[in-house]
Amino acid sequence: MRLKWVLCTLLFIGLVTGTATSVLAAQSIIDFELEVDLKDGKKYDLEYEMIGSTVEAKYLIPGEPALYGQEAASKVKEFLDSLALTPSSNQDTVITDVLSKLGINREDVKEFELEVDFDNGAELEIEFKG
Repeated sequence: MRLKWVLCTLLFIGLVTGTATSVLAAQSIIDFELEVDLKDGKKYDLEYEMIGSTVEAKYLIPGEPALYGQEAASKVKEFLDSLALTPSSNQDTVITDVLSKLGINREDVKEFELEVDFDNGAELEIEFKG
């Protein structure tokens, strides 16, 4: 009962101060897959998956060394943190942010696929073809 009171109080404070999302636990990404195919044949492939306490990751960016495992996990996690994705993220904003961070012009994209699974069961899926 005390926990319920504390959570209600924190939520109320968050609503009053406008920080409700930071008061409640942030949704964690447990699975992230991004594939961007360019019209010139280049392909970007970033993956990050939490399996229990283990992380599997892949970081394939044209012109950079291919990374797998823990090395890839840190690079992909850094990329994810810079995006601040949520299940309700605006799709066009996400596309623009992702392409900007990768240094890709939208006109050069042949296909864009993004799939994100959050620890609360929510998903974010975005696809477009250029």
